[in-house]
Amino acid sequence: MVFSVVGHWSVGAPLGVYLCEWHGLGATGIWVGLSAGTLLATSLTLVRLFRSHPR
Repeated sequence: MVFSVVGHWSVGAPLGVYLCEWHGLGATGIWVGLSAGTLLATSLTLVRLFRSHPR
């Protein structure tokens, strides 16, 4: 849950708005920002998964 909040709301949404408004990318900027947030949330979840389970 925490990783989703951090990935989507703390990184993805602000990055998407930044790219949309300041760089003039429009909807593409929103999608890039949300994709980056999803990538971050997925990466954090995978790191936690692989560190918590022994091989």
